Amino acid sequence: MCGVSLVLLLVVATRIVRSITVPLDALSERFKEMAEQNDLTARADQERHDEIGELGRCLNLFVEKLHGHHGADQEHRRASGQFQ
Repeated sequence: MCGVSLVLLLVVATRIVRSITVPLDALSERFKEMAEQNDLTARADQERHDEIGELGRCLNLFVEKLHGHHGADQEHRRASGQFQ
């Protein structure tokens, strides 16, 4: 009986750990791709209804605001003749 309980515990623990680490790894990889490509138009998956989805929504909001500031800066430089 103890062996069955141990196996069940390991299966449940593995599933819980994977339900956290797999989405975090995917979000981390997406963020890394966005940074390496300097892509301010890309967005992270935010369809989850948990803390990881909230992290994706916050990342997207940050990138959206950064993209807006970058666009405004480029427009200001273009208007002032500083943009090459």
